[in-house]
Amino acid sequence: MNNHMLNVLQAEHRTLDFHIHENSDELFYCIEGEFDIEFEDGLTHLCEGDFII
Repeated sequence: MNNHMLNVLQAEHRTLDFHIHENSDELFYCIEGEFDIEFEDGLTHLCEGDFII
């Protein structure tokens, strides 16, 4: 998509190790349910309809 990559995934029961994307941004949009994202400065909780970059 205009030289950009967009991935869509189901996050239920999924755990990822902390990682950094040096040359890109990562966004999350919660379609249903809720989940936590860990950043260097702590956890951010997302609920249905929340969006974060």
